[in-house]
Amino acid sequence: MRRIPALVLTLVAIIAAVFVDRSRPDDDAVATPFASERETWMPAVSQGPGAVNWYCPGVPADDDGSGGGVVIANTTNAVLTGRYEVLTPDGAVESAVIDLPAYERLEIDVGEIADAPYATVVAELATNGAVVEQRAVDPEGDHVAPCATQTSEHWYLADGFTLDDSSDELVITNPYESDAVASLSLVTDQGALTPAAFQGFPVPARSVLAVDIAELGVQDEAIAGVELTATTGQVVLGRAQRFEGNERGGFTMTLAAPTLAGQWWFTVGEVAEGVVEEYRILNPGDVDVAVTASALGAAPTSEVTGPTEIVAAAGRVTTFDAADMDGLAEGPHSMVFSTVDLPGVVVERVLTRTGTLGTATSVSLGGLARPDGFVANNWYVGTSPEGATDEALVLYNTVSADANVEIRSMTEGGFLPILGLDRIRIPPNGRIAIDLDKRRALGRTLLVSSTRQIFVERQIPRDGPLGGTSTAWAIPLDA
Repeated sequence: MRRIPALVLTLVAIIAAVFVDRSRPDDDAVATPFASERETWMPAVSQGPGAVNWYCPGVPADDDGSGGGVVIANTTNAVLTGRYEVLTPDGAVESAVIDLPAYERLEIDVGEIADAPYATVVAELATNGAVVEQRAVDPEGDHVAPCATQTSEHWYLADGFTLDDSSDELVITNPYESDAVASLSLVTDQGALTPAAFQGFPVPARSVLAVDIAELGVQDEAIAGVELTATTGQVVLGRAQRFEGNERGGFTMTLAAPTLAGQWWFTVGEVAEGVVEEYRILNPGDVDVAVTASALGAAPTSEVTGPTEIVAAAGRVTTFDAADMDGLAEGPHSMVFSTVDLPGVVVERVLTRTGTLGTATSVSLGGLARPDGFVANNWYVGTSPEGATDEALVLYNTVSADANVEIRSMTEGGFLPILGLDRIRIPPNGRIAIDLDKRRALGRTLLVSSTRQIFVERQIPRDGPLGGTSTAWAIPLDA
């Protein structure tokens, strides 16, 4: 594995150097059995020695057409051991030992175990090498999201939406043996809001707390960014959104960002009729931040001459619509948002597609390079689609040289190449969408391996009345 110098990541000077918050847990933070300290990054699979914990953002589990589950895939040639717990507002409702043979998967049906508005899974593993992700199910659809590999004192969400009876619920998990204390700050079009009841509020030990932001006075709002700070202990923040009305539709369940950063990458983007591609930029700081938006791997007919300059106002959420970028032609593209202003911002993409069944919205955080500039060559897909899916994987090559990609499927004998998906070329600084229609590519854990540093997003067919796809990151392999 190689680390990309900051100047290479700039992609010929249009992208600023990487700056992220390198905050670490306090020395006296409560730790679960197998806990290990890691740099703040997106969820990743570590190759290093030692134990690792995975913390899922949560799934609805009230038995009202809702539910979901968690998949733990053992990507190693050794037995994976540990334990998992299912947490609810009333505490742990199940605790079980993990004894997972090499190259096998454990599927946990959270909806069958828990009866609660939301439940989360915490997996404590004695060794590295697992891929852990969740699938949340709602009557309006479903959504896949990676679980987190760390807790944090800080969590951020740039998007929030409560127009037209839409709902936005924060799902806060405290996986530790001691109570946490946290405070919430929200950002709307009217400015900052600090609800008194949620300044220094308790999050009980080993439990889940759901907060409907409409009950905090954020009703009928198109913008509602969130900053959560744990003043005692550390937590995990997820977000459940149910969209109603003409502007958005469907359901998403995602993980918040544990850090501000100087670069946010997105491989999935499209200018087309019936598609709205918006980005929400949260700047929780006290001074304005200069951000550049750059379209990457766009159609040859595009005439984008350079990055678009955006001022992310202090203490606000700024909206950027990709259709407003000068010279960006119809068709697919990738995007990156960059700033040199410390400590950075948080960027989420809101992708809304209107089709024959209706309007479906997917909300996703951008992908991150590691704080030292490392971008992975290898990315895991915990579970691939069960049926043939067009453009299921969208890859962006971050370097100015060809990337050769091979997709392998996890079998009982290890990861084996898939004929027809073993010689894929991505041009320099290019984007490619890969169809998954081979039998050995469906319903499996996959490994996407590249000779260059890449980002990999997924487009996942969603169940529910609106159809369409949701987006989620694959999980990078740490160096």
